[in-house]
Amino acid sequence: MPAHSSIGLGDCFVSHCQSRTIWWDDGLWLIDQTLLPQELLPIKINSIRQLVEAISSLRVRGAPALGAAGAYGIALAARLCRASNAAEMMAELETAAEMIRSSRPTAVNLSWGVDRAMRAAASCVGEEEIREMSLAEAEEIAAEDIRINQLLGRFGARLLQDGDNVLTHCNAGRLACVGWGTALGVVRSAVAEGKSIHPDEKGQDR
Repeated sequence: MPAHSSIGLGDCFVSHCQSRTIWWDDGLWLIDQTLLPQELLPIKINSIRQLVEAISSLRVRGAPALGAAGAYGIALAARLCRASNAAEMMAELETAAEMIRSSRPTAVNLSWGVDRAMRAAASCVGEEEIREMSLAEAEEIAAEDIRINQLLGRFGARLLQDGDNVLTHCNAGRLACVGWGTALGVVRSAVAEGKSIHPDEKGQDR
């Protein structure tokens, strides 16, 4: 089982995990979404098999979050790899990449994140550079997701008026992403501007 530490819902989510649902802190961490809303449980992923289980069991879900998970998975595989040269390491990473892709075969963003991290790794000349560049690419994917979501929120909030009711479908908030949200990120941005918005949805992520 993944390492974990439980915190109550009254604790500050932002201070605990920097307002992110998936992050790297001397290893890969994510929020176990299967336990929400009763329990907020960050889990540390210690192996590719644990990551595959987390993805297939929906502990992490949502297209943007899965993209980051795929990329971080390659970074984790590189960190765990003990190959003696870059060619052997890339062969092991390709095996890990296929395992991760297969955990949710229909998740386009998952494969996209894996492939992007693999391209970064393939551009390197040594094992340590592969480790560094695959993690750097995963971190950039995560940062990009937050930036894009916040821009979407800023521009989308202009379309919402004070007192609006907003109906969204499926997984469109912070939990589906690395840290802000897509459709519900727009609502979040509007509320941050002082507007009173009533969000209603068909789905599990608020």
